[in-house]
Amino acid sequence: MNASPGQLKQMYETMVLIRRFELSTIEIFAQRMKAGDFPGALHSSEGQEAIAVGVTSQLRRDDYVFSTYRGHGHAIAKGIPLEQVAAEVHGRAAGASRGFGGSMHLFWKELNFMGGNGIVGGGIPLSLGTACATVKRGTDQVTVVFFGDGASSQGSFHESLNMAAIKKWPIVFVCENNLYAATTHVSGNCPIENIADRAAAYGIPGLVADGNDLAAVIGAAQTAVARARRGEGPTLIEFKTYRHRAHCMVIPEHRPNAERAHWRQRDPIELLGARLIADGIADQAELDRIREQAARQLDQALAFMQQSPLPDPTDIEKVVFAPGPTVTPALPLQGATRKCTPIKAMNEALSEEMQQDENVVIFGEDIGAYGGVWALSKGLQKKFGERRVFDTPLSETAIMGAAAGAAMAGLRPVIEIMYVDFMTCCMDPLVNQAAKIRFMSGGAFSVPMTIIAPCGAGTSEAAQHSQSLEAWFLNTPGLKVVMPSTVADCKGLLKASIRDNNPVMFLWHKALYDLEGEVPDGEHVLPFGRGVVRREGNDITVVAYSLMAHRALEAAAKIAGEMSAEVIDPRTLRPFDLETVLRSLHKTGRLLVVHESPITCGVGADIVRQVTTAGFGLLKQAPVVLGGKDIPIPFAKVLETAAVPQADDIVKTMRGMVGRGQSVHSRSTAT
Repeated sequence: MNASPGQLKQMYETMVLIRRFELSTIEIFAQRMKAGDFPGALHSSEGQEAIAVGVTSQLRRDDYVFSTYRGHGHAIAKGIPLEQVAAEVHGRAAGASRGFGGSMHLFWKELNFMGGNGIVGGGIPLSLGTACATVKRGTDQVTVVFFGDGASSQGSFHESLNMAAIKKWPIVFVCENNLYAATTHVSGNCPIENIADRAAAYGIPGLVADGNDLAAVIGAAQTAVARARRGEGPTLIEFKTYRHRAHCMVIPEHRPNAERAHWRQRDPIELLGARLIADGIADQAELDRIREQAARQLDQALAFMQQSPLPDPTDIEKVVFAPGPTVTPALPLQGATRKCTPIKAMNEALSEEMQQDENVVIFGEDIGAYGGVWALSKGLQKKFGERRVFDTPLSETAIMGAAAGAAMAGLRPVIEIMYVDFMTCCMDPLVNQAAKIRFMSGGAFSVPMTIIAPCGAGTSEAAQHSQSLEAWFLNTPGLKVVMPSTVADCKGLLKASIRDNNPVMFLWHKALYDLEGEVPDGEHVLPFGRGVVRREGNDITVVAYSLMAHRALEAAAKIAGEMSAEVIDPRTLRPFDLETVLRSLHKTGRLLVVHESPITCGVGADIVRQVTTAGFGLLKQAPVVLGGKDIPIPFAKVLETAAVPQADDIVKTMRGMVGRGQSVHSRSTAT
């Protein structure tokens, strides 16, 4: 075993400390449950301590670790103070994540402990990002990601191994194979004897070791970490082990008694203690003293936890978003301008931000030398090099996860998803990871990343390339949503998105691809949450964004002889500029919201909610929402046109609202 006697005794103490912490936590949770106070999920790693301690013994302080929902041992072994672990597990403000994360979400930025994860295999794609960041910066830091045997059946596992192997990123994938997922035996999740054999499909080493033997754990970890640190790429290690308890406290024990008894005889702490005595490193009296020392540490940690205050509920909304740089509101276009397309404007924005901030990186499918299918990144790889602009496999989950992990590590990644429809392939790393990491970590980590995706109908690309999904993202706390309608806004809002310290969905409409518009020379950055009045009017307020802003302006021009319509383009949907809408309603008293996405549970319904809550007295009549039909987007042009609002639909609806025509359009709803 490549460890000194002193190190071995220290590792023994850490393993005992982890065990005692787990047992005390189980006892406290059981008491609370008996009293009718359900304390939340608790997943014990009792029996797996050698893996946590052995693997982390080979890491430096600045190496990255991604854990699981069974991660108390990983956190303690990496060095998070036991007091903060205890306080977090029991929901106290002094906890590692300030009580926002709990047992499954332990974070500690000072040690690059990147958090536990309540999603099976959720940390695996995130690990790509920290590894990417270390390569980009030229350091020799290593990333370790822990996961269970069940996670090896997840698509994210295979996408991530594939990408890491291609890029030769310094990652050690650690599978803690404790033979069961929740209740399913590993044979029901994996058709081969060794999960590590799956590494061969990606051309990387796959090691199998006894996870209950500290010496075997250290040996395998040492080999994999050294390989990663030398720049030779990732390794998959499978540690065969066993958890002494059921999946979690609310699932009754179901495993055979004989099996459990067998593994109890191979308890990693008892095995290590016996070896220390056999090798003359310690006697039983010294081991007893080490156990007593661990007990004192635990008592101190529990006392700290008991004295810690509960979290302040007034903080609950303050942690969702990271504060961003202040952006001065831009004046209307003035001075020197020039005409260009949205694609050119966004390409300029990317280039300028990369020039100003070396932490900005761009990656995705075909975005390197080719420049992307939409030419958004054309020429950028040649200008900034392959470390900052690079292609990835066709793996949306791996791309999104890598972006989130890289952002946690301090980069400002920009990724391009070829169509917004393809976001359905990577919702977990976006919705469950990127959008929630700041909150779950109690504000310790921010995730400054930008996701660019084209959206919308009008280009005859049918149901799986033409959706408007912005309402999905608005329903996810932690995401900002940007939808520009002009060339200048494409540039100014993209620059603001890249500078923002949060995950931003930047959705541009495909039908605006060839639009020509003015963009100012020089620096042009627009603040979030500042809408713009595209056309002034007195009879009705029309709120429309993206392509619908153009159709609203067309409709307002058509009907100008009959009524005066004020058209407001919010530009960003979160944050939303309610004040500009309310000011308009002081004049008009009528509100029409137009959007392309389906009418049911759409953005318009929420805008109406905000308006009626804050400005009900301003309304002369019920507001109306005109949205797309509740159908997938069809292919034939005549059908596609009928599926989403057109300028004539808006005209007809305005006439109905102002009382100068027929009833409102069939797709609109009064609220």
